[in-house]
Amino acid sequence: MSQAANMRTGPLVSIVTPVYNGETFIGECIESILRQTYSNFEYGIVNNRSTDNTLDIVLKYAELDDRITVYENDLFLPVMQNFNNAISKVSRKAKYCKIVCADDWISDDYLLKTVELAEKNPRVGIVSSYRLVGQRIVPAIMPYQKTVFSGREMARMNLLDGPYTFGSPTALLYRTKIVFKKEKFYNEERTVGDTEACYEILKEWDFGFVHQILSFNRVHDSSVTSKGLYLKKNIPDHIYMLRNYGKFYLDDAEFACKKKMLTNKYFMFLGQNVGRFRDAEFRKYHEENFEQLNLKRHCYLNILKFFIIYHLKKMIDLKSHLKSLFSRLSKKRYSRINLK
Repeated sequence: MSQAANMRTGPLVSIVTPVYNGETFIGECIESILRQTYSNFEYGIVNNRSTDNTLDIVLKYAELDDRITVYENDLFLPVMQNFNNAISKVSRKAKYCKIVCADDWISDDYLLKTVELAEKNPRVGIVSSYRLVGQRIVPAIMPYQKTVFSGREMARMNLLDGPYTFGSPTALLYRTKIVFKKEKFYNEERTVGDTEACYEILKEWDFGFVHQILSFNRVHDSSVTSKGLYLKKNIPDHIYMLRNYGKFYLDDAEFACKKKMLTNKYFMFLGQNVGRFRDAEFRKYHEENFEQLNLKRHCYLNILKFFIIYHLKKMIDLKSHLKSLFSRLSKKRYSRINLK
């Protein structure tokens, strides 16, 4: 039997999809999994008390394919709690497992390519790939043809200047034995428990990367990604990861430099967007971050400082622009006078 044929019927992979009110996209998500060229997988869909037609849709798919099992939560669960609940449905017999978010989808060869890499490299604990986020390919660039990175190398890459390779859970394949080492795989205190799990795993395991676009993250108004963009969650989340893992993966000088840069970047963003504090959700989210990230002291003075810096820069830029404009107009006027 050929290697390709062996990989199509290789070790069991357990896939789970947590879903809440996903009737618009859940069908496309399910179909992308059922189209996998790798055949040895099982699929659990965890309905988080949806109030639309999600449950009816997934039950119809389950009737057509016996690899699908549908679970119904007794109570509605927040995002990270529901992710942990979904992960708990993973089969202990599976060698690999993954989450596919309900509004995302994966390429037909996702399992074939990621399992193949993991099978060839027993020290790899996580496998990722290029992914399409809306219209953007992420990460933008990776070291060409390098498919295995040490855990330390990959963690440092993500903590420092990138590229950022962890992505959403849809992008990642895990070894199941790693997932079940902890009672709760994801930290439920923040919505980036999936990223935190990567930093934890990379303390002991390597990271695999497939140089193909294998997963697709949909960006729409109600998606977690869109909400994160509005609140600018990536900066405080990065500060949180740096605070928790920087001392493990970075030296003191790198840690101090990155901390200062990120803190200034955070307050610059807030200084540029003071008006958003009128939005109760925006204000509450960032005030909670000031507390959690030990930034509460002088936080509003820092916001004011960067507000002033930002507007002074705009005034200087405006003055420079007007000076350039007047200079061009004067030259044109002088040229016309000379022509006469």
